[in-house]
Amino acid sequence: MTASSPLVVVNIVTYNHARTISPCIQSLLEQQGFTCWENLYIFVIDNCSTDGTADVVQKRFSSDVRLRKNETNTGFTGAHNAAASFALTIGVDYVFILNPDVRLEPDALKHMLREMQDDPRAGMSCPRLYRADRKLIPVEPKRFDSTGMYITPSIRHFDRGSEELDSGQYRAPEYVFGASGAAVLMRAAFIRDVALSCSEDTQYEIFDDAFFAYREDADLSWRAQWLGWKCRYIPRAVGYHKRAVLPERRAELPKELNAYSVRNRFLMQLNNYAFWNNSGGTLRALYRNALVVFGVLLKERSSISALRSVVQLAPQALRNRSWIMRKRRVDSYALSKWFSAVPYTEPALSSPEPEADPIQTVCAIVVNYNSGRRLGSCLRNLSLARVDLLDEIALEVRVIDNASADESGEQLASMFTGVRGFSFSLEERNLGFAGAINKAAAETAADALLILNPDTLIHADAIRALASEMKRQPEIGALAPILTSLDGELQRSYTLRRFPTIGTTLIELFGIHRIFPSNVWTRKLYMLDDPVIENYLERIESNVNEPGENSEKPLLVDQPAAACLLVRKSAFDAVEGFSEQYWPAWFEDVDFCKRLRTKGFLSAITNSASVLHEGGYSTDTLKEGSFQRIWYRNLLCFWKLHGTANEYLLMRGAVPAALCLRALFLILRSLKDKLKRKSSPQTQRDQGITLFKIAMNPWGK
Repeated sequence: MTASSPLVVVNIVTYNHARTISPCIQSLLEQQGFTCWENLYIFVIDNCSTDGTADVVQKRFSSDVRLRKNETNTGFTGAHNAAASFALTIGVDYVFILNPDVRLEPDALKHMLREMQDDPRAGMSCPRLYRADRKLIPVEPKRFDSTGMYITPSIRHFDRGSEELDSGQYRAPEYVFGASGAAVLMRAAFIRDVALSCSEDTQYEIFDDAFFAYREDADLSWRAQWLGWKCRYIPRAVGYHKRAVLPERRAELPKELNAYSVRNRFLMQLNNYAFWNNSGGTLRALYRNALVVFGVLLKERSSISALRSVVQLAPQALRNRSWIMRKRRVDSYALSKWFSAVPYTEPALSSPEPEADPIQTVCAIVVNYNSGRRLGSCLRNLSLARVDLLDEIALEVRVIDNASADESGEQLASMFTGVRGFSFSLEERNLGFAGAINKAAAETAADALLILNPDTLIHADAIRALASEMKRQPEIGALAPILTSLDGELQRSYTLRRFPTIGTTLIELFGIHRIFPSNVWTRKLYMLDDPVIENYLERIESNVNEPGENSEKPLLVDQPAAACLLVRKSAFDAVEGFSEQYWPAWFEDVDFCKRLRTKGFLSAITNSASVLHEGGYSTDTLKEGSFQRIWYRNLLCFWKLHGTANEYLLMRGAVPAALCLRALFLILRSLKDKLKRKSSPQTQRDQGITLFKIAMNPWGK
């Protein structure tokens, strides 16, 4: 099959589903863009049904479906593993696991396939499922069945949105912990990678065969997270599910099913659990496990056999765990975020639209403060880019000079006087970075703002690529290029950053990141814990792309630096621009991206655009101690605006404490150097005294 028409195999495992199998299969035959035996194969595996399910399939769909009748009930896991393994031998691109009690809308599979093809980091995906009746007609009023799976610190997994009335929620594509086994689309590469074993007869164990049925989907989702794969929730794909197994109906379920549920809870933990990846929830997990055991012993005695089975199957489960831990690509700290009492998700971009939101005019805003020669180089590049883009993008350039003392703004203003598309504003006072950007933005009607530091060199190709990506992705409010130093080295700390947390902030405040640079908090802050991002960067540095992967697809990050940032004007206006509380600079870009997120806009980087960035020039022009005073004051401002009351109180104490410790270290080192008659101890002592002064009044100016 070609890349444009991938082969999808649908595997349906039945066990007494005569009532629902017909509407299920019929909905598959009606899928838009798919034709049976061309790009869609439907396999039905019947696990010894006694209600005539196999006869219904054979009578109504014999020419469209390949039916296999198992002589013994191999369970959900065994039947799906065998069917998927066979599918992989015929060169399948995707395997769609579907319950026989699910009916899909005609465009569901089309949407799922499209978004999976456009998102190589997603190994599996799930649709938006609603509750259905016995005829697979949605129950009115509409209630959600599943919008992906989430897992709690006590190791309970639930279907997100289950039983909630639909009031317009869950409409954005997201990454979720995992997918319900009722409907999940998997790429072939994912299956080969996460399969626990592959025997000589090419039997891929996607689901742990020991589970037989129930919780096998949560176990697979957990394993996939360890191996660095994402599960994508696709709201455009809609289905209807007649769910039989619900926690509140446990007393009504067959004893065998409840026993599987008990046993598989413990097998799942033996396969995947690591104390250090759920440290905050370990006590809750142990407490919940104890409740389950006592519940079995005192109330549900029919499940006692399940506890014995756990002991018998534990050696194999521990072997599985050993295999997963050896192969894992994600560290424990990165995985811990998924264990949350409130469903945790991560934003995902939707499939790009060719002409979603045109970017026809761009206003480049350059804020100057004693930039010297850098400003001239920046503007000359913009002048060349403006000419190159004339037939595609109308580029205007606005320079705001914040009362520079080196006359760089005045000199360049005189040089560019009369040059079309360029305007200069020479301020009598320093408006700060945020104030200058806001002033320029208020004076333009451009579709997008290109915020540039004077120490950047940008070309027309980069502007063209940024505008093109933003045009195709309406969710993106801020898009940054790959920043490189003048010698071509990737500036990772500018390009890839998450929003600060208390942990990442304290680690940097107290300098622990300098002593232990590979600590989990620093890795989290700079996204070193994501194997997909590591591969993304490796391809940038080697200029090599994996087969079939879209190298230009933007990568979502929390807060790309504003050294070079294309901002959608509508998004800028929605958050009322940059906050001028962060005067004169630093943290205003973090605050801006965080407020963008609250308005539904995402921030991203794209490797289709690269910009040279010198970096660090701003701090060179400040007086001794000014940078530290400004930086720490704005750090406190950020936590005051975005942290809880307790977090802000913690930071109010942590900042002076960290500064005092660092000041003491500098003074002691200066004394040590003085005793050894080393040069320049005075500088270190003065730096220490300056830090002490800031510690006494971090809010001071």
